[in-house]
Amino acid sequence: DDHVAFRTDWVEFRRDNGGLICSLEGEFLRDGESFDPPMPYYLSNIGVLSDNLLQILAPVYKDLMRERKKS
Repeated sequence: DDHVAFRTDWVEFRRDNGGLICSLEGEFLRDGESFDPPMPYYLSNIGVLSDNLLQILAPVYKDLMRERKKS
């Protein structure tokens, strides 16, 4: 089974009007290596419910993989 991780180049959380805002940049990796083609991912000032990156990125990864299988 593949081991999937997200290499975070940078991440920032901030509070805004009582909500939590996230910006991040990085790349999903399989077994420590880039996917072919690579799977970079960016968030820019997006409202999130938690500062837990797994909770934020797991659904993103599932959606990206579903899109890859379609193409």
